Amino acid sequence: MAAPYGSRAALRPNASASSSHVLTTRFCSGVSAKKIIENTAIATGNAAGSVVLSLIYAAVRRSGSRWWLWATGLSFVFLLIAQLIAPVYFLPLLNDYKPLPEGPIREAVLSLARANGVPTSHVEWFDASKQTTRVSANVAGLLGTTRIALNDNLLNKTSLPEIKAVLGHETGHFVLNHAWKLPILFTLVIAVAMLLLGVGMDGALARWGGGLGLSDRMAPTSTSTPSTMS
Repeated sequence: MAAPYGSRAALRPNASASSSHVLTTRFCSGVSAKKIIENTAIATGNAAGSVVLSLIYAAVRRSGSRWWLWATGLSFVFLLIAQLIAPVYFLPLLNDYKPLPEGPIREAVLSLARANGVPTSHVEWFDASKQTTRVSANVAGLLGTTRIALNDNLLNKTSLPEIKAVLGHETGHFVLNHAWKLPILFTLVIAVAMLLLGVGMDGALARWGGGLGLSDRMAPTSTSTPSTMS
């Protein structure tokens, strides 16, 4: 589809710069570089998740009957990190972020930011096409780190009005403080779930713990084999 504002080259980063970030090399084994990057991202996510769960379990073991409060508090902290810090400091480790070149798109993005009180002139694009065909953008950061990021799929596959529509949606998230509100709401849900789990666990241990050789949620009463029911 022809661009309504002239050459598509004016609506996106330099074509040679974009293409240089699309990994198409394949190794002799037949495994593509794109697949390796995807697996690395998955492995990184799994490793981070394992660390989070380990910290929650450690808090549970040390806090006794108040374990659900600690688990909820840690969940809130990690949700805030995911919403406010990861987009600015962690995601650039997985993709190549570069300043968005001067042109109609940058002007439109900054105009939208100024009109909605987004305190930044920091606009970047990143090479998500090596991982996905999904178009996306985000407005993230706090305490002077706020920045606007658009992926190359959005720049290369959509028109300027469509880009403005996506950025309008993302700007709305930022202006309405969803990065703070969503972690709070999710944490309330987690707190209720953890509390119900704790009450249910204590009730189950009180009723069946003796027969299973369990004194509480922490450790068995002995190393003997649980008695069988006659």
